[in-house]
Amino acid sequence: MIASNKKINVEKHTVHAWFVPLILMVGIVLVMIKGWPIYVGIVIGYVGAMLYALAVGSTWREVHRASMIGMQNMWRVCVVLLLVGVVIALWMVDGTIPTLTAIGSDFIRPSNVIWIAFLMSAVLSMVIGSSLATWGILGPPMLALTPPHLLPVVAGALVSGGMVGDRSSPMSTSVIIMSKAADLSPSVTLRQLLRTAILPVALTLLTFSIYSMGHATYTHMPVLHHVHLTQVTFLLIVPPILVIILAALRIPLLYNLIVAVVIGSIYATKVPHESVQLLASQLWRGYPLVILKKQFYVGGLQEMVQASLLIFTAGAFQGVTALGGAIELLIERLFARVHKASGMVVIAYGISIAFAMLMGSQSLATLMSGNTLLPQFARRNIDRRSVLRVIGDSSELVSAIVPWNLLGLQAGAILGISTLQFVPYAYFIYFALIGSIVMTWRAMREQFVLPSDLEMHKTWRVAGERTE
Repeated sequence: MIASNKKINVEKHTVHAWFVPLILMVGIVLVMIKGWPIYVGIVIGYVGAMLYALAVGSTWREVHRASMIGMQNMWRVCVVLLLVGVVIALWMVDGTIPTLTAIGSDFIRPSNVIWIAFLMSAVLSMVIGSSLATWGILGPPMLALTPPHLLPVVAGALVSGGMVGDRSSPMSTSVIIMSKAADLSPSVTLRQLLRTAILPVALTLLTFSIYSMGHATYTHMPVLHHVHLTQVTFLLIVPPILVIILAALRIPLLYNLIVAVVIGSIYATKVPHESVQLLASQLWRGYPLVILKKQFYVGGLQEMVQASLLIFTAGAFQGVTALGGAIELLIERLFARVHKASGMVVIAYGISIAFAMLMGSQSLATLMSGNTLLPQFARRNIDRRSVLRVIGDSSELVSAIVPWNLLGLQAGAILGISTLQFVPYAYFIYFALIGSIVMTWRAMREQFVLPSDLEMHKTWRVAGERTE
């Protein structure tokens, strides 16, 4: 009886369901105007979701429980993010990243740094299966070898390459999440994602190569440390190699990073003239780096703590939103107006991208997109592989260029480049999205059936079977 009354109450407040995403967007716009931390905007959206949940019949106890469950689901991601900040700072202190920079400086020039950044990032992300780890390993040395005016472009190339593996690597946890969201086996999911990644990768590499032709003049490369490439210094590249090996062995990223922290700490204690106080300061604020008389900090916990606050607030928001049921009501209303394949494509991709912008988490956006689209596609006789194509090239990838999404925030924090600065150069995301829309539309034109027609077809088939 309680559940029935709540359902009636939800239907009664359907017209107010827009209140939840509207308040969230108001909060995001407000913090961008005021320059406040992004998590403040999510808190504003959380208040709106909480008020709606109470209005449709939820109790304060249910709201609290949903909020806590949402935050608990985010703790592992927060720990990984904090460990990445520590690893990067340690690798700067012990000389690992400077050594990689010295090795790379022999062949990286302004004429090729852009496409090399994309290619190396794509290859490494396919091996590791994590854009986060890829940016942490390649970001600082590649950006240190980049002229200032090309920093946003190279950051866009690194983000593009990192998303190649995040979307299509057999080592990526996102592949498993997408297979669950689309109700497909991981092997089928991986084959589909690999097949559709080839053309966007080729177009992105071609675009960056053409862009690089206009920057062929040699520019002085900044030097982080004077590194002599001896047998001893080559030991410094062991940590990133070990990260790759452990990832290939499918060791979870959390434990992988813990190993990297332990080795990095041992190396850091062997660095001459590094006091405990100085090391602690670098681990908190990041490693101080001066390039062209401009100082900034690489890695460290300070920026990652801010990101963790955003993650927890996003988790609480998602939990309360699911409790109120506002999103489900809005989705049902949108799909009720679909009568053509083209409309289905527009709404499906629009919803998936909206989840990436509203949920604050790549994984949450992917799962919610799949869970939302799957029944709607099934009712219209559309194959599940189309659902995979939609979420794999929209909510999965677009999360990296949304400044307040966890992934976009991680990219900006790790690379030290504002998300809005590298957004225009994340070409792989755009090529994959455009190609996906075209392929999905072509598939839907052949499969699309209105729910009423599908039910009638089933009725005729059952009647025919009984007659026989």
